[in-house]
Amino acid sequence: MKDQEPALVFVPDLFFQSKIVATANATGSSIQLIASPEALIEECRRQSESLVILDLAAPEVDMVGLIRAIKNERGTARLNFVGFYSHVDKELERRAREAGCDLVLPKSVFSKRLPEILTGFLSIG
Repeated sequence: MKDQEPALVFVPDLFFQSKIVATANATGSSIQLIASPEALIEECRRQSESLVILDLAAPEVDMVGLIRAIKNERGTARLNFVGFYSHVDKELERRAREAGCDLVLPKSVFSKRLPEILTGFLSIG
């Protein structure tokens, strides 16, 4: 990820947000924290190739609908979506995959593999 656009991180949960920031700093990865669904859509329109990290279970945000909306935009085909969820919510996992999320991981697996995800050593998509 070092020679690419920064990873876009839309994770309202401050605990996971700080975990991603700390891991990005430790791995020398570039990230951009996104504050709202609208800001994410706008940023995805600007970046031709990037990693997008989402907390699929974020309250008050329809992440599955957001993925669909972005995937339907022209010029976003080269964006790679990684979403994490609570391991007990298999229905959310299924819906996220159907919407076009390239990699859907339980929170524990996401946390463990985050360095690989941010540095591009984990094949996505």
